Amino acid sequence: MAGIEHTYESVATMFPDGRAVTFEAGRGGQTPELGEKVARVRAADTAFVLDALEKDRLWNRPATGRRGPGTCSGPT
Repeated sequence: MAGIEHTYESVATMFPDGRAVTFEAGRGGQTPELGEKVARVRAADTAFVLDALEKDRLWNRPATGRRGPGTCSGPT
């Protein structure tokens, strides 16, 4: 399972260098143009993550029917 969390749309994001940022989405107002931009960015981010997962040999494997850590079928 994988999830995508956008930096300024989550409660908090901690970066490897120790910086932290918090929720900011919507504070500057909403416009149709901004909504379209957000939709384009989310679509591009999703495509990037799916492409990366598809290329990763640990993600790109058939389900074995086994259950437990490291399998596609989930935890026991």
